[in-house]
Amino acid sequence: MTTPDVPDSSKNTNPYDIDNNAAKKNVYSQSGASEGQTTKPTNKPTNHHVRRPIPSSVTIRNESTPLIPQQQLLKQQLQQQQQNSISLHRTDPIQRRKELLGVVLLVLSACSFTAMTGYAKASSQRKFGSSFEIVFVRSVVQLVLSIAACGHFRINPLGKPGIRRWLLLRALVMSVGLALFFYSLTVLDLLDATVLFSLGPIFTAVIASIVLDERFTSFDALCSISCLFGVVFVTKPGLFFVYNSVIPHLLSNSSSSSTQFGIECVCAGAIMSAVSNVLVRKIGKETHFLVHSVYFGAISSLISLPGWLLFQNMHFPSSGDWMPVVYLLLVGIFAFAGQCLLHQGLKRAPPGLGIIISGSDILFAWIVGMLLFHEYSDGRTLFGSLVILGMTTALGLRKLKNRTMLLAANKAARKRLSRERLDHLPNHDSAATAAATTTTA
Repeated sequence: MTTPDVPDSSKNTNPYDIDNNAAKKNVYSQSGASEGQTTKPTNKPTNHHVRRPIPSSVTIRNESTPLIPQQQLLKQQLQQQQQNSISLHRTDPIQRRKELLGVVLLVLSACSFTAMTGYAKASSQRKFGSSFEIVFVRSVVQLVLSIAACGHFRINPLGKPGIRRWLLLRALVMSVGLALFFYSLTVLDLLDATVLFSLGPIFTAVIASIVLDERFTSFDALCSISCLFGVVFVTKPGLFFVYNSVIPHLLSNSSSSSTQFGIECVCAGAIMSAVSNVLVRKIGKETHFLVHSVYFGAISSLISLPGWLLFQNMHFPSSGDWMPVVYLLLVGIFAFAGQCLLHQGLKRAPPGLGIIISGSDILFAWIVGMLLFHEYSDGRTLFGSLVILGMTTALGLRKLKNRTMLLAANKAARKRLSRERLDHLPNHDSAATAAATTTTA
């Protein structure tokens, strides 16, 4: 009795290996035939030609098949980028230290901007600095420091020729916004002016949807409406609040008309800041921030000087009293330092965490206003400030998530196109080789 030609499972457990014994028997049977005798071909396949069924649990992979499905890979990349954007839990200690340094720089930047606004308010309260005078000194100091920094780092302060008109327009818009903000510091509490000026991201979303054709989603609308709700609690208009019921020492020393005008000025300044942010997107990220600083310092100096001479009184320090000059110079120094720290911090810190920390200047403004200027905000103002801070931060994080998804999708699309082009290359090479062979023959 002959045994069938089947693989011995005790010796070979892989069902996809070719049965070597069966192949050898087939070779021996063909070699035993006589030389002149030809074997008749048969349609019956031998064992080593039989294609065995592949179990459903086995997946075929080759060089054209991605190791991870495209959607799953995209999802993993998005989750990893979102986790890295708001956390410092990195396995690489060098990267972790870099991001921690970025967080520290962002906090120092918020402190610098708070010191700038604090010295500006102190100058106006001590009657040796009007709003246009403060803007002029700040702009001159920033211009000098920016040109010196451009010379040190060998950066062209004029920028590329194709974008100079946009740089001029951005500097003009931001100069007007800064003048409006500094005037609001002279008539409003430090916290109120800082909170209302931080409405810039809301106005940026609205303007970008109109000018840059970006989507204005329902979440953007929710954040905008919530911020308007917070503005009502911060400004406390007479339509919703009765001022007589508020404790007198919580009120600002400014008159009602000047306070109302200050609120209008700071809101207009926030709109100018939003237009400036949209123009920065138009200019592009290739332009160094020092170039923006040079243009802003130059244009702001040219605008503030006529306003100071024509519309406000000029204040000069008395003999031997140089404190007003020191205060005004510190406004410009802290402004330039805050911009440098902000730029370096955003380059190193996780993007989401940078957005959260950038709102800490509101907290510092509340502390400085309470300790140095004795500005005690009531519960309504604090509630409105928290609403505005929370909504602007949420909007920034949502915009960051959308940009991350868009960049990941574009990257995946580029990889897919590159892989498709590589798949077509062998066909073209073989066709070219065949054509060359035919020509040679």
